[in-house]
Amino acid sequence: MVTIRAFRAIDDPAACERFILGHRRVLEAHGVKKVTSSNNDWAQNPAVFVVNVESEDKSKVYGGARIHASDGVNALPIELATGYLDKSIYDRVHSLRTEGTGELCGLWNSLEVAGLGIGSFFATRAATAIANQIGLKSLWGLCAPYTVRWAERLGSRIQYDIGNKGTFTTLN
Repeated sequence: MVTIRAFRAIDDPAACERFILGHRRVLEAHGVKKVTSSNNDWAQNPAVFVVNVESEDKSKVYGGARIHASDGVNALPIELATGYLDKSIYDRVHSLRTEGTGELCGLWNSLEVAGLGIGSFFATRAATAIANQIGLKSLWGLCAPYTVRWAERLGSRIQYDIGNKGTFTTLN
């Protein structure tokens, strides 16, 4: 049995650490040793909310996602990852900030639950559901090419006016 729990990152450092370790293990299992645009400073950011798919006793995290609310202080991960390729991302995020915008990122699920629809599906649904509760009317997301169709099925739209018609071929 798993539970899905959402919390502000600064309110549960231990759960953030379990999220970080689980995510790192999944990336390493797929041959990704270091994500250069990634760091774990988000765990101390009051504008970050975490969704953990975890065991009932909270000792094990099977997957999760994060929502970074755009606060005007900390850049969203998508801004950091793509801004050097297309500076218009900064203006786009800024223009949506007053009505509430953020980014759904850090989505992962462990190999233990891969294919069961537990990790990614429920984490994405839960993150999308809490976005409204934390005052966000829009969410950004950066997808790998093989996940774009899945994201569109969940209601996402490609922003063709940034990058190369919505794509970025070189990312840090």
